[in-house]
Amino acid sequence: PEALAPPGKPIEPWDPQTICYTSGTTGPSKGVISSYFHCWQSAGPAAWPFVRPDDRFLVNMPIFHFGGIGLPIAMLARGGSIVLMERFSTPAFWPLVRRTRCTIAFLI
Repeated sequence: PEALAPPGKPIEPWDPQTICYTSGTTGPSKGVISSYFHCWQSAGPAAWPFVRPDDRFLVNMPIFHFGGIGLPIAMLARGGSIVLMERFSTPAFWPLVRRTRCTIAFLI
């Protein structure tokens, strides 16, 4: 395959990286532009300091939302793994944790 060309300019911490959506608790859900720095601060090595590369994170929140996308990014930054749960289900939770050997979950 052909090599990718370098970006036209260096990526700066304040440059837009993603558009995530708010929960809509105070009105309609809104798309929010998130910078590279914001992503690094919320999911990089300094965030979630108790999460290790050998952990497996159970992600049961929508990954188009701030509450869900940070978890896969945090694990990607650490070289860890994730399990995606289609939707939260109380009866399915513990069987899924046992079957997939998840070691950490974020619950609301």
